[in-house]
Amino acid sequence: MTAVDAAVWIFLAAGSIYDGKYQRIPVALVAVGALAGVVLGDRGTPAGWMYCLLPGMGMLLVAFLTGEKVGYGDGLFLCALGLLTGVGVCLTDMMLGLLLGSGAGLILLVLKKGTVRTQIPFVPFLLAGHILQRIWGGSLV
Repeated sequence: MTAVDAAVWIFLAAGSIYDGKYQRIPVALVAVGALAGVVLGDRGTPAGWMYCLLPGMGMLLVAFLTGEKVGYGDGLFLCALGLLTGVGVCLTDMMLGLLLGSGAGLILLVLKKGTVRTQIPFVPFLLAGHILQRIWGGSLV
């Protein structure tokens, strides 16, 4: 396991615990994750670094356009994750996390344990998506 892998697992685990318990993402955690991505990552050029921010920037745009139905913290968390993992792994984790989170939301609706307004923490599904991506053996892009 490389230092980057360890940082990714710690970042996702800490984010999952905090988001799952408080439905918030601490700015300090995002800052530490982004700093770890900058220090440990090897993205080459400034354009390479910016490219890694695209999944998170897309999520921030969704948060803005939906009036924060998706939280800004999720977008910032994805930006830091992109710096740590690169755009391909981050995008795959995000897509799998969205798929798993949507499935969980549907199950809550069917079981009448939630409504369409029920808030579901996203970072635990990012962690689950990362686990699936590692088992699968690669990113989708």
